[in-house]
Amino acid sequence: MLGSTDKTQYLLGIPYEGKQTLTSFSEAKELLSDLNAAGISNVKLIYSGMVNGGMNQRALTSGVSIASGLGSSSDFKSLSDYASSIGAEVYPNLLLQSAYTKKGLSGDRVAWNIVNNRGQLYTFDPVTLKVDDEADYKLYMINPNYLSSYLESIKNSFNKKFGITTIASSDLLTFIPTNYKGTQVSMSTGEEISMAAGKSLSDGMKLMLSNPVSDAYAYSSSLTDIPTQDSGMRILDASIPFMQLVLDGYKTYSGESLNLESTDIRKQFVQAIETRSALKFTFTYRDSSLLNKTEQENLFAVDYSYWKDSVPEFYTEYENFYESVKGATIESHELYERDDNLRIVTYSNGVKVYINYGDEAAEIEGVSVDALDYQIKK
Repeated sequence: MLGSTDKTQYLLGIPYEGKQTLTSFSEAKELLSDLNAAGISNVKLIYSGMVNGGMNQRALTSGVSIASGLGSSSDFKSLSDYASSIGAEVYPNLLLQSAYTKKGLSGDRVAWNIVNNRGQLYTFDPVTLKVDDEADYKLYMINPNYLSSYLESIKNSFNKKFGITTIASSDLLTFIPTNYKGTQVSMSTGEEISMAAGKSLSDGMKLMLSNPVSDAYAYSSSLTDIPTQDSGMRILDASIPFMQLVLDGYKTYSGESLNLESTDIRKQFVQAIETRSALKFTFTYRDSSLLNKTEQENLFAVDYSYWKDSVPEFYTEYENFYESVKGATIESHELYERDDNLRIVTYSNGVKVYINYGDEAAEIEGVSVDALDYQIKK
């Protein structure tokens, strides 16, 4: 769920930096109500752009505050209480290892790279494959020497502000921090520092991490954005979901949002079946055209009204699959006759899932499977 973002507004023809609300707390509550009425339960609502500047989140050095336009603390409590009443959970999504703009990040709070510049996380232009130097908001890395106290301060502020123990982070432990100015921190030391900070944050909290480094799995209650596809490089003979094979039965995990990927959504759904990844979608309650001329304008397929009718269909189909393998674990994963398009996943309860990624129907061990589809046999 996307909450708020920065957008240039105009007053008497004069531009100024304003805030654009994408989904308020009351609208998020209404969306949860819709999903519940459609029979979709156990929802984990990851609320991005909810604090301190929204999607382009600023440093949290002064504590956690609600982004403007979303509602009050009591509105959030109403959302959280409603979610609890229907078996759902709200996970405010925070940047914890980085922040947009240098405000609040003095010299000893920001990481410095080896050429004595402030450490940044860069985005790349998908057309030119070069660093995007025209981004209005630069993403700076938190100094690892400051990280432990920074996260402890955020944890205390978060608990006081929201009174919940569920928190998500899209950047925490996704990279190993270093610092080359003042007290220098190498990669190995940076890993030790960041893991210790993550462990401390997870104490008493349900922490959801976004495709973190593998050492961080121990500190997360659930994982999201775990890749279900390979890099696509021609040198690869086959795509095998090793990560999910390891995680299955030990952690709750999802892939990336089905409505944000460039590949066919049906293929992504079948990949979720193959890897037993929970389904994930990203939505705005308001029209996604509001993202035009913002840093998030590439998220054009997030309008909830467009997906409202199809999401229950995806979840109903997925639930039918999940019920057949509930309580079981993946015992084997194989390519049928060394064909990367044909797969067999076997579960500990004897259920087999036959998968066909090809363009034509195929027969796998005598089971007929339509193109880009699957069959479950007990």
